[in-house]
Amino acid sequence: MPSTSQSGWGAIASLLEPSLNSQLIPEITVVTSFALESSPLRKSPYQVGGSLGSDMGCYVARQADTDLYQALKAGQFCYVLNCRQMGKSSLLVRTITRLQAAGDHCAILDVTSIGQQQVTLTQWYRGAVADLTRSFGILDRINYKTWWQDQGDIPAVQKLGRFLRDVLLTAFPDDALVICIDEIDSILSLDFSLDDFFALIRFCYNQRAVDPAYGRLTFAILGRNPG
Repeated sequence: MPSTSQSGWGAIASLLEPSLNSQLIPEITVVTSFALESSPLRKSPYQVGGSLGSDMGCYVARQADTDLYQALKAGQFCYVLNCRQMGKSSLLVRTITRLQAAGDHCAILDVTSIGQQQVTLTQWYRGAVADLTRSFGILDRINYKTWWQDQGDIPAVQKLGRFLRDVLLTAFPDDALVICIDEIDSILSLDFSLDDFFALIRFCYNQRAVDPAYGRLTFAILGRNPG
């Protein structure tokens, strides 16, 4: 079994700290809404389960909304960990909406969408590049399949690193970029270790000291705390 699976979130966190100026968003309070007397002809203002859209009036703002937004605007690495159905995804949706309204470019990398069963390490990283290309809206600027092949036989994690530097930061030369990695706990069921993926995030933050462009790239990790 890969080392990440053996030690749970502790192994992931140890890759990121203490070298990163990170921000742990405090525990999210449970907010439950129930639909009353709803029918197909009447749209209820409430929702049971799932992520709430940014325009849902039943959303209850919490301290975490302010903390996460301000930390990401300040370029801090953030992670939001809690049990399922605690409002993490809704928090993410609203935070991204606020960041985009402020001029930032945001992407959600949902780890579950890349796959967990019968996925190789190379396929996982290529899937991450594909999802980021779509999420940042640059499919019309780059053919990610051709780009991936053009990188040759270098390790997959190095290809992702080049994509962040040579493609994303170049595509938005003057803007802040925020990559939100959701459902991070699902990587614990993979048949290979993604330690290099988290080391790459740490590398991006360390590079700020020598390459100011990396100061425009910020990450947030969200998921269930397996501990």
